Amino acid sequence: MNKREQLAQWTSLVADTGDLEMIAQLQPEDATTNPSLLLAAARDERYRDLLQQAADLCRTLGHQGEMDWLTDTYACLAGQAILERVPGLVSSEVDARLSFDTRATVEKGRRLMAIYRELDVDPSRILIKVAASWEGIRAVEILEEEGI
Repeated sequence: MNKREQLAQWTSLVADTGDLEMIAQLQPEDATTNPSLLLAAARDERYRDLLQQAADLCRTLGHQGEMDWLTDTYACLAGQAILERVPGLVSSEVDARLSFDTRATVEKGRRLMAIYRELDVDPSRILIKVAASWEGIRAVEILEEEGI
């Protein structure tokens, strides 16, 4: 076995991007998203349709004009699209500005999973990424008890 084959045996590729075309090209096992990567993708003309879908879904859910809901819905739609390109999991990150607020982190995790459920995404393929602060760890305990 050569070194490349040995390395492949012990590693897996995880994409950390909002670029759906790059994910399709690289064919990673899993992928992760974060708000800054998704913002960059939202500025790209190739993803305008995804942004419009997010606005339409927010309107359907009764949250038209609410920027937090729009960004969360966009993130979940991007996660759904990523799952069409990877066999494994997608991680959706809770905004780092909530790192020291247990309640807000829990609420954001719940909201992200509720949107994924609305999109009929298999929850077993979603990871909610939370900061490893004291408050984040408390939030994870609560979310895990709820099956998130």
